[in-house]
This record gives sequence, C-alpha cells and structure tokens, in this order.
Amino acid sequence: MTTPTAGSWLSKTGASLTGTAEPAATVQITDADGAVVATALADDNGIWSATVAGPLRTGELALTVTDTDPKGTSTTVTYNVEPDRLVVTGPLETETVGKTNITLTGTAEPGATVRIRGAHATVNETAVAGEDGTWTARINGPLTAGQHELAITDDLRHAMSWMLTVDSDAVTITEPAAGTVLPKANIPFAGSAEPGTTVEITDRDGHVVATSTADASGLWTAAITGPLPAGDASFTVSAGSKSVSRDYTVASDALIISSPTAGTAIDKTGTTFTGTAEPGVTVRITDTNGTALATGTADTNGTWNAAVPGPLPAGRNTFIITDGEHSTSFDADVAADPVVITSPAGGAELSKRSIPFAGTAEPGATVQITATTGTVVALAVADTNGTWNATVMGPLAAGETTFSASDGTSTAQVTAAIAADPTVITSPSPGSTLSSTDASFAGTAEPGTTVRITDTNGAVIAEGTADANGNWTAAVTGQLTDGETSVTVNDGTNAFTVDVVIAPAVAPKQDLIITAPTAGSTVNTSNVFFEGTATPGATIQITDANKNVVGTTTADNSGAWSVTITGPLPEGPTALGVSDGTTSMSVDYLATDSTEGTPMLNSLSAASVSRLLLTLGALSIDR
Repeated sequence: MTTPTAGSWLSKTGASLTGTAEPAATVQITDADGAVVATALADDNGIWSATVAGPLRTGELALTVTDTDPKGTSTTVTYNVEPDRLVVTGPLETETVGKTNITLTGTAEPGATVRIRGAHATVNETAVAGEDGTWTARINGPLTAGQHELAITDDLRHAMSWMLTVDSDAVTITEPAAGTVLPKANIPFAGSAEPGTTVEITDRDGHVVATSTADASGLWTAAITGPLPAGDASFTVSAGSKSVSRDYTVASDALIISSPTAGTAIDKTGTTFTGTAEPGVTVRITDTNGTALATGTADTNGTWNAAVPGPLPAGRNTFIITDGEHSTSFDADVAADPVVITSPAGGAELSKRSIPFAGTAEPGATVQITATTGTVVALAVADTNGTWNATVMGPLAAGETTFSASDGTSTAQVTAAIAADPTVITSPSPGSTLSSTDASFAGTAEPGTTVRITDTNGAVIAEGTADANGNWTAAVTGQLTDGETSVTVNDGTNAFTVDVVIAPAVAPKQDLIITAPTAGSTVNTSNVFFEGTATPGATIQITDANKNVVGTTTADNSGAWSVTITGPLPEGPTALGVSDGTTSMSVDYLATDSTEGTPMLNSLSAASVSRLLLTLGALSIDR
C-alpha cells in the first residue's frame, strides 16, 4: 500500500487506496473482521487503486491488502477513520424559507446530538443523528422576515454557522436534501409554501412530474412516481411566483443476481447467471484472479444473463460480478466428478490375481480400491481427463466379493465373483508310467480344497489337501494293477481323467550268490547242476573260459535260481563266469569225467551227494 500512509485519517466513505502488486494480480482489501471492503486489479506496471465504499467504523482501523495469487503476499496497515462531519443539507443558504415550520436537515456522526441556536434565543432546537448519520430539526417559528444566522454544533466539537433567509410566502423543499441520491421511482418530496397555493415540481426539461397543495399550515408533500433516468437530475418546486431548485443524483438500478441461488451447488460443466441491472449496462463476471468468464448486457427491462462455461474447478468457487458501478461477489460450490467404475462389470467372473480396474473421477483425485474386508487392494490417480486405472494383484479369496472405489468424497461399488483356482495335476504327466506300489500325484488347486484320486472302479486310491499356496500331493495307498489304466481327479466340483501306465512291482535288488557248487570244488564235465540267489527276475548267465554261454536261467520271485550245464566242460581246472546283468564273477572249478568214479561226487553239493549215496546203498551198488 503506497497511499494513504499508515496512521492517516480516512473518510468513512469513498476512501481511495493505491499500491503495487504483481502485474495483473487481483488485490483484495479486508478489514479486521476479514470482510472484503474493496478489490482491484493491478495493471501491467503492477499499480492498483481501489475505493472503499464504506461506511467504515469511526476510530482505528486495520486494513489488510492481499495479492490473491497462490504465491502472493499480504500486508496490514492501520489508519484512523474520521467521524462524520457536521453538514447541513437543507435548506440551502441560497434558498428562502417561510416564517414557520422550517425544516433543517443534515448529516453528522451516527448518534451525535446536533444543537441549533439562533440570535437572541429565537431558535433553540436539537436533533440526534440516526444510524445512517442523517438528522432533522424543525423550527416552529414564526421568524421575522430577513436573514437569520444559526449556530450549529454537535457533541464531537464540530461547529458551523448557517444563514436562513426568511420570506413570508417563500416556497421551500425540506426533503430530500440537495445532493441526495434518489431512487428511480416513488420519490417523496416535502416543503412549505403559502397556505392554499398549488405546488408544482418540474424536471430540468420543464415537465411537471408531481403536484400538491400547501395546507393551512403551509406544508405540502408530493411524490414523483418515475421511473427517472439514472444520473444527474434537477427539480424545481414552484408555488405562485416563488420557486426553488435543487440538484440530485438518481441512482442506477442495483446489480442483482437472481440465479443461481447463493450457496447452491452448480455443475462443473458451467452455469448461467441471471439478474437485473441498469438497462443497457454490461455485466461482467470474473474469477478472483480477474480472469474474464462471461459477459451480458441488461435489456430495456434491466434483465441480463451471462453463461459461465466449464469446466469449473471442484470445490468453492468465488465469482466477481460487476456492471461498472456496482460490484458483488458470489460464492458457489462446484461438485467434484463422482467416482465411477467402468470395468469390471457387475457380476463378472474375475481371476484371483491381476484384476484390471478402470473408471473415472475428479482429475487428480486419488482413488482407493478396497475389497469386502475393507483391505486396500489397489490405488490409482485420475489423469487430467478424469480417467484412472488400477490393477488388483491378489490373490483374493474365491467367491463373491464387493469392491469399493473411493476418492474420499464419493464411492462406487461393483460386486463380482472371484473364480477358484482350477485343480491341476502337475505330476505325473499324461501317459506316464507309474509304480504299482509307490505311485504319487501332485498338483495345484484352490487352497484348502480336498483332491481325491479314484481308479476306474471309483475307488479312492489317493487323497490330498491343497495348502495355503494351493499345492497338493497325494500318495497311492495299496498296490495298483499292472497295465494301462486311467485315474480320475476330483475336487468336489470338477473332475477329469488322466491316462497312465502301471508297471509291475520291482523286487528289491539282491547280491548275486552261487550256493552250489562251491568255488574250488570238483565238478563233472557234463550235466553240472548250479544254483544260487540273485535279484528276483534277474537273468543269470554262465559262460566258459572262452566267454561262450553255457547256461542261462532267471531268478524267481524269491531270488532263487538254478541251471544245469550240459557240457562237456574241458577236464582239469576251468573258470566259469556267472553274471546277473549287473554283477559278474569268475569261479574256478576242477572238471573230471564221471566215468572215473569218485571225482564225480566232488562236483555235487553235500545234499546232492547224500541223496546219491542213499540211492546207491538201496541198490547195493558199490560206489
């Protein structure tokens, strides 16, 4: 603020202020209560000026000047507001008045007592200024013709003198006082004149706008019905040969907003303002930064309208409406765009994981998505077009779920079905070969789901429960039938079959052992009986020193095997190889011809020899 300087005296009305700010900035001036008393717009050089219409309260006053730009500053300056001066508004000193019923009007500090005194106590009247500062006093008279000097004072030590010119048949105007701002219609006038005379009021063009007749006391009243054109006006009151003229100002029509109603919410796409003003004036609507939003012109009836286009920012919006003479502000709340979910649609079946959401909201709004439990599952920010996208990563519990999307002001909901995880076998793969005794299955399913494996007869052969991660395993109990078959996987809701091959049971591996004939023993060159143990099902091969296969057999289910080598084996020391396909060994023997007697017995096992001797004894054959 550059003028007036701090501590200066301000008039109660029409105080002019000047200062500097950021070029094109809107400046607001507020009083100690925070009420806006004036606004201004800084020019290209940053200079601004404003007039405080008032009236301001008498005494010390602190005014705060604020640059409404978000980065703007403010400053506070303290002034003193002068009390209203003592003024006489009528009759003018150039006018004449009658001898009786003389009405004096004027202004003073509201509540002040005004005293009017004449020479030699010919006048002694008092009046109290009303809330608007106006006062009225009546001098009953009669006063003598000629001039009377009046001393007028108030209790704020203001003093002045006023000269009355008295004429016995003068015509006077007691109201309105000269210079008063008049309404455009139904304007009351009053005064005095010679009793019984006709009083005419004419405008500056000589047109009679009202008439009256002075009563027996010389008082008259009249009303100008109007409407009068706004601006300067002059009226002459005539009675007989006497007349008096006064100048006034006719107020222009007030700037009135008819719609929208103050305090109501308006649409962010824009709104149309309507109202009344002085016919022909241009009504301008701006925001608090001075940005022009709309204009309208009052028609011959004073009606105007102006459309403010959108989009308007959500929240409280302040509009400044002015017609060049009058200015007013209008506050309205603009509703934010509600949160809307455009995808997924209600009732849709959704995956448990990675669910895309989309919708619209107020641009810049943060949208929070929660599940039925109230847990926040995703966040998104609406772009400049109000579009938002978010992905719910999950996993979510299977079943019906209601999702809520909220920006803290509005909320949208959608209810959808979360599909359970499908039951899947990950092992074995279709067509795999399984053991008949230790087969097992594994896969994934909805956590907590019980998975049952059944054979072709519907019998449950394995069962497992999916853990918290959805993994399950099921081991087969009992032994499965060899061959091609299929199993059915059932989770209580869905079932499917898998083809597999069941392999025969594999016996435990056993070491290759020759129980007879023992290593180093004497064997026959032909028909030599070998026996031992090995892994059940193993193929036993016996080869001579030249690697020729001389005997083959298979170990039975208990692992026992036996084979007879027909021979002939070469006489003398010989080495035979014995193999089960995994293990091989070489065993040394002494082969002899059986016709030479006893050596043949050496090729037999102890049990075989015993049986042979018993048989020979029974036949009385000498060994």
